[in-house]
Amino acid sequence: MNRTVKGIDNLLDNVLCIQKTDKVLIASDLERGELVDEVSMHLDQRSVSYSVISVDYDGKKIPAELSEKLLDDEHNVVLLFFGKSIWHQKERRDAKYVKKKRMAAYSGTLEMLKEGPALADPGNIEILIEDLKKHIGKGTAIRLEGPEGTDISGSCSSIGFESGLYAKPGDGGNFPSGEAYSFNLIEDTVNGSVHSNIKVKHLGLSASGNDAIFEVRQGKLFPVDDRPAEKFFSLIENDEELYHVGELAFGLCPYDKVFDYPDSIQEEKILGTAHVGLGSNISFGGIRKGRHLDLVFGPATVTVDGKRIIIDGKINPEYLSEESKEWIRARGML
Repeated sequence: MNRTVKGIDNLLDNVLCIQKTDKVLIASDLERGELVDEVSMHLDQRSVSYSVISVDYDGKKIPAELSEKLLDDEHNVVLLFFGKSIWHQKERRDAKYVKKKRMAAYSGTLEMLKEGPALADPGNIEILIEDLKKHIGKGTAIRLEGPEGTDISGSCSSIGFESGLYAKPGDGGNFPSGEAYSFNLIEDTVNGSVHSNIKVKHLGLSASGNDAIFEVRQGKLFPVDDRPAEKFFSLIENDEELYHVGELAFGLCPYDKVFDYPDSIQEEKILGTAHVGLGSNISFGGIRKGRHLDLVFGPATVTVDGKRIIIDGKINPEYLSEESKEWIRARGML
């Protein structure tokens, strides 16, 4: 009897809209053999042709053999399964924008594909995004507030959205999807204080001594004297780019499952959370390269150009169509 994992079905059928004519590349780090095997089985069930490449990836430089595969003329769909972010690398960008490949990146485990944000229908998220666009417009000022003194704001050229519909050539993004983010964030306008009380990628769930606490002045991180957050600063100390804020963002997916796995931060997609992205910002209109590190907090209040889109972890129904209200109400997050 054929097994099925709902999140993989969602990824293949609703996010990437896989067809039998596609040629899929599954690229992973060495730790994700079980996940690769499961996705391969799902592709076999659909009679879709695919190739697999597993490499040792340090999060900084893409191995040559993977770079060659990403930019080849054979595969038109790419699945990226890496614990360390590969999304902000030039080769990945060229594969999407130059080679026009459909792409999705997932950094979690097989178990995390069985519940939570991985099950959200991107079609519903797309409707929600269209609702918000009518009220937000371009969006050039974003403010994120959260518990324990978190309050950070900045200016950008626009607010970008990721619904998770990657069916057209040149489409792609992270999975699970459902996110709004600052595009071309102007670094020296970013100021405030942050306490990540939900999760820090690679540190895991936030707890005393295992959270990110810092101040931001003109886009750069500074420790708080009486709250040193030693583990967090040890995590970033060898990567100068991670001392700079490259993204202010918030989640739009009303599936609020939190996982303790440290190397995935899909919690950033959950409606009612917000996150700060450190380091590389080339995927958000910037020029900073290197590592990208996200940290999540909530319940959040999100204000865009003076409009309170999310209030204490709940979306403002004033900005929603009846269709979106019904969906989100059913998830208990209106």
